[in-house]
This record gives sequence, structure tokens and C-alpha cells, in this order.
Amino acid sequence: MYTEEYEAKGFPLRSFLLKLIFVLIFVFLLIWLIPKATTQKLENKNDTDLSPASHDEVFAENLEKMQKVAVDYYQKDRLPQTVGSSDKMSLSSMIQKKLIVPLVDHQNNKCDVHKSYVKVTKLDQEYLMKINLKCKKEEDYILVHMGDYSYCDGDICPKKDTEILEEESNPVEEVDFGKNYSSSQGEDISSDDSNISDVPVEEPEVSVPVHTPGYLYEYQKTTGAKYSDWSKWSAWSRTSCNTVAYGCNDSNPSCMKKLQIYKRKEQIGTYDKEYVVGRVEFKQAGDYSQQVCANYDYISYNNQLYVLTAPYTTINYVTPATRSSVNGWKYEGRKSFSEVPNDTLTTRYKFVEADFSGCSSTCTVAPRRVYDVYRYTGEIGVVGSATGSQNVTTLNNKIIKVNCVGSTKKTIPIYGNITTYEKALRKEALYGTVCYQSTKTRSVLDKGNTDTKWSGYNDTALLNKGYQYTGNKKQG
Repeated sequence: MYTEEYEAKGFPLRSFLLKLIFVLIFVFLLIWLIPKATTQKLENKNDTDLSPASHDEVFAENLEKMQKVAVDYYQKDRLPQTVGSSDKMSLSSMIQKKLIVPLVDHQNNKCDVHKSYVKVTKLDQEYLMKINLKCKKEEDYILVHMGDYSYCDGDICPKKDTEILEEESNPVEEVDFGKNYSSSQGEDISSDDSNISDVPVEEPEVSVPVHTPGYLYEYQKTTGAKYSDWSKWSAWSRTSCNTVAYGCNDSNPSCMKKLQIYKRKEQIGTYDKEYVVGRVEFKQAGDYSQQVCANYDYISYNNQLYVLTAPYTTINYVTPATRSSVNGWKYEGRKSFSEVPNDTLTTRYKFVEADFSGCSSTCTVAPRRVYDVYRYTGEIGVVGSATGSQNVTTLNNKIIKVNCVGSTKKTIPIYGNITTYEKALRKEALYGTVCYQSTKTRSVLDKGNTDTKWSGYNDTALLNKGYQYTGNKKQG
């Protein structure tokens, strides 16, 4: 009885312990399996990030960022000036100058700021920019040719793939000329320019004709044909800038001539450039009547009356033959000024000419100005009343006694400061874009056998057999 009761009471305890053990085992398995699955996912993610496409794209994007920043930074003031010289800027310097933010690779690792750099080297006619990027163990670079080409928005820009060659220059004004060339003096400048070197130009290839629906195209294949060697490129001769360069495939039987274009900026004449400056002249602007001393002259300036001890008249232009002292004004000679002088109550400047001796083909700063200088020889005193005898203080702080011998009504001239503009003309170089052409030809020694076929656009069956477009087409 005791045993049966004891066993009945103990059975629930054993069941509870077994359940607890199973729960603990289950929790342990979850704790062990979940991190493993998470780690596997991360590894898979990293494997995806390490794909060649993602890696190459990030590296190329970083190179492009460095190139864009470098092109904007390296304009004329920062470029090397002598042929063969270079300027180098590390990625670290670019970051310090706030030109770019730190670059990272596809795994978010920072690129080397010291071994990544931009280097610009001056060549004969253009610049070569090297952009080098190093991120962890990988390092590569690109080369970019730069120059002052006609399509640049700034001082220089990267070179495009084109058959037109550019020559660097600093034109004052660019004029695009066609067939007729003449200078501002009427000089004929349409002859060949013997100073142009035989610049090598890549031969352009004739492209596939534009597809026009409803047309048939001529294809030819020549076998057994013999041609002469190509002639040397002819000397450069001026041509219209509308002339189009063309080339062709040597195996094409109609390819008998090739033409290349060379474009540059050069002086094609002169033009009159204006240099205008403003300065203050002291001139009479009107007059009025007032009762004053009969034995003195007077002027009014800024609502103030002045008494004069010597005649005070406006100095007009005088010729070299009559250049001398004028009434109360003493001629002090001709002087040159870098800053434009302004007239005063006691000094007059009469413009003679602009001095361009410090300029070359063009003036980058204002030229010096040459003036005839006149000084007033009398005294000018400030007065409140013009009648009676009184002591007057002059502009030079000198006291003079005005002895009035009777009074009379006089016309008092009114003087004022008037801004005038002085213009000087100078003949300066006129630059324009001038184009040259060069050609080379060959001849047929043996026509061989030519087979002509008409077919639709881009007949790959014919093209694969060696047939070529002739450029001719007709309605189908």
C-alpha cells in the first residue's frame, strides 16, 4: 500500500524533469543554429559584393571623380608653363583643398591618399594628365590629353576623338573665315603657309551610309586589282573651314584620294581697339551777375565765391606751336601718368596721347597717359562779401588784403567738376580660326575584276564576302 502510493506520487516529478530537459536541449540548438545561419548570409553578401562587376565599377567611378576635379582645378594659372615640366597633386592635397571627399573601394576601405595622385605634364602643343588611384592592393591609372580646343568651355579641356587638330594660342578676338582671307590692310594672305609642319593626322574612315528606307545600295568587290603606292601628303594649303575631312578603306576600289584638315588660330589682320578712361575736368558750367570789386576777378565753385589775383580762364586745346603759358596759367611741360590725374582749382591737365610702349601685341593693363600740365600762377582767396576792403585767406593759407577800388556788377563764371571720357585707339592683332587641308592620292595600275551588286541596307551576306559600299544608292 505504501509502495503503490509512493510510486503514484513520484511519477509527475519525473515527467516534469524530462520535459525540462527537452526544452533546454531545444533552446541550446536554437542558440547554436541562428548565428551560423546569420554568418552564412553575411558571407554570401560579401561574396556578392566581391563580384568583378561591382569592384570595377567602383574603381572606375573613383577615377572619374578624380579626373573631373582635376580638370576643373588645373586651368591656365595652375598649369606648368615650360615644356616637360609637371605639377603633381596627391589625393591627400585634393581632400585638404576641399576639392573632393575621401574615396573608398567596394568594401568601404579608404583609398591610399598618398599614392593616389594627379600629375599634369606640359607637352609641346597640349597637356598630359595622369590620374593614378591605389586602393588596398590594387593600383591603376588613366591618361587624358588636354588642350585649348575650340570646343572647350574653360581654358582647357580633355581632347575628344576627332580628326581636326587644334593649335593652342591666346587670341584677342576669334573670327571664323571661309574661302576668302584678307587682312585689315587689304593684304592678300590666301597663299600657302610654308611654316606649317607636316602634322600627322589619323585617317578618317568612311562610315556606313545612313539608312534610307526604300533605297538599294551599291556594293563592289574587286579581285586582282593593283594600285600604286599612296603619294606623300601634300603641303598644307588654306581652305574653307567648311571643308570636310574624308578617308576610305584601301581595299575599296573607289578609294583614290584622302583629305585631312588642320585648324589653328592665327593673326589674320589688325583692328582698332579702344582704351577708354574717365577723369574729372574742372570746367565752366554757367555764370551769374553780382556786385563785386571792380579791380578783381572772381569765380564761383561749390556755392563759394573766390577772389583772384591773376586772370582765370578756361584752357582749351593748344597746338605744339602755341603751347605755352596762357593768361594766369603757367605751362609746366608734358608728363606721363600711370594713374589718370583729375583737375583741381589750381591745376589743369590737357590730354595728349596714350603711351602704349609697355604693350606687346595687346595691352593687358591700361596704358600710361600723357598730359600737358598747367598751374595757376595767382592766388585764390575765399571771400564772403566782395565789397569793401578785407583780408582774405588763400588756398595756400596765405593772407592777402583785398583793396576794393569801387564796386561794379560783374558776370561771375560758375565752375564745376565734370566727368569726361578720354578715348585712345590702338591697332592690335586680330586672330581668327584658319583651316588648312592636305591630300594624298593613288592610281589604278590594273583594274582587275570588279563585281557590282545592288542590295538592301547592311547586306551582311555581301559584306562578309568582301563586298564594300561604294556610297551610291538608288530607289528600289
